[in-house]
Amino acid sequence: MKSFKLNHNGDLVIENGDLVMIDGNEELRQCLERILTTNVNEWFLDIDFGLDYSAIQGKGKAKERIKLTITEAVFQEPRINQVDIKDIGIDKNRHLKVYGRATDIEGNVLDLSELGVIRFG
Repeated sequence: MKSFKLNHNGDLVIENGDLVMIDGNEELRQCLERILTTNVNEWFLDIDFGLDYSAIQGKGKAKERIKLTITEAVFQEPRINQVDIKDIGIDKNRHLKVYGRATDIEGNVLDLSELGVIRFG
């Protein structure tokens, strides 16, 4: 599959006057990043798309519940076959980092820590 490349702000990347296209693991990584940085009900074309931020925000949320919520979101990508989240970390700025991996249907492994952080603070 091919997609337009987006920067971390969600803007299209243009180089030498042309839109940049991506495919393979880079395209899959970008798709997962979009899922994890979109709150459920945020995208009007598919209100079920994204991560349920209410399940990870606020005090007293159990790490296992957060990991399950992220796993469920990653499985929204139909090309993902397996998800293994080892750990999550939350820094002082309330940014969540995911440590683990996802395996696609072709057996390619994607390091989830490459997705960057989920900002929910």
